[in-house]
Amino acid sequence: MQNDSLVNSSSTQTSNARLHVVDALRGFALAGIIICHMLEQYMATLPPPGFFDGLNTSVIDAIIGPIDWIFLRGKFFALFSILFGLSFFIQMDSAERKGVNYHGRFVWRLALLLVIGFLHNLFYRGDILVIYAVLGIPLVACYKLSNKAFFWIMAFIFAGGFRYLIFFTHGTDTIIPGGSVEPDEPALQAYIAAITQGSLGDVFYENAFSGMLAKFEFQISIFGRLYLTFAYFLIGLWLGRLGIFNDIIANKAVFKTWLKRLGIAFAICLPIAGFVIYHAFMKENAAGFDSFVGMVALTMYQLVNLTMTGVYLCLFLLAFATLRGQKVLLRLAPFGRMALTNYVTQSMIGTFIFFNWGLGYIAKLSHHQGLVIALVILIVQLKLSSWWLKRFQFGPLEWLWRCGTKLQQQPFSKQQTSKP
Repeated sequence: MQNDSLVNSSSTQTSNARLHVVDALRGFALAGIIICHMLEQYMATLPPPGFFDGLNTSVIDAIIGPIDWIFLRGKFFALFSILFGLSFFIQMDSAERKGVNYHGRFVWRLALLLVIGFLHNLFYRGDILVIYAVLGIPLVACYKLSNKAFFWIMAFIFAGGFRYLIFFTHGTDTIIPGGSVEPDEPALQAYIAAITQGSLGDVFYENAFSGMLAKFEFQISIFGRLYLTFAYFLIGLWLGRLGIFNDIIANKAVFKTWLKRLGIAFAICLPIAGFVIYHAFMKENAAGFDSFVGMVALTMYQLVNLTMTGVYLCLFLLAFATLRGQKVLLRLAPFGRMALTNYVTQSMIGTFIFFNWGLGYIAKLSHHQGLVIALVILIVQLKLSSWWLKRFQFGPLEWLWRCGTKLQQQPFSKQQTSKP
């Protein structure tokens, strides 16, 4: 993956093409995210023992479960995070080309995202926007670091460096008081009661207080999602520096090389991860999370996620480099341009379907039923996004975020003329 192996087109040709492929890729990532969330029924926590017993007994459900864990879960969140880092680079690079210092404006943009994320978290405690807003600050600070520095930071994180450090200093003890993610903890029991028996107000209360503590406990504990997210941000920033999105067709050879290497790495990591995970969590008298073997298992699983995410990225870009593939994948672009609106809307629909304040179907729908619902929601959002962006310049939340960022009202409908 050497810089000089990349073929970059002129900046005047690349801007629109780069944005189109990024929007389409973001739509692809968001499509995977809603499938994962629907399969976990928007719980965003470890379920109590026996909570889903008896639901997934059919052959098709038995197939969907492993496919979810091997090929879906953790991969599309990673891709979405990579695109956040890439979008950050695009904004910063564009401002630099105009001689503008965008650091302060981006931090203000993050503050607004934090507010949006908190409101979204009231519905769904698995919200990622709050984490993106928090991690955006060190991302700004790291913008000028060298690619070599990026490599060492990412290598330390993906090798499980923070996980082992936390394990040897804290074990599996709770780091944030009141933030335990264990199903038998009173706070988690109160949350389960809220989503299975409570009102919308009960869900808001649990998610605003204990839910936020549990979120950050999960992020900074041995599970280490916070550190992984930041590493994916750096990958996106690094990819932006390389300019691989500037001319997808010219860089096909690079993507093929990456795909081969990542495919080999995935093929190596997957059986090792399966072996370690079995001994850590699945066999009789398994070591569990209280063991070093458990930490190795978590690390191997994150390496499976990393390599599989890279495979998806390369396959997508290679498909986009063909006329037929581009025609198909560009249908995801409007969906991706409205990612913020669609992501938040998905959570509101999903929690309405599963939580007691809505239809209350949690622990009542099987994997294949959740998958069908996810696909229906996805198709509807694809159609609505295309329809909306033919009439408006931004999605509703994207427009509000843009207005807040610039501290003035922005053109909304297609009939309005953008201000210079």
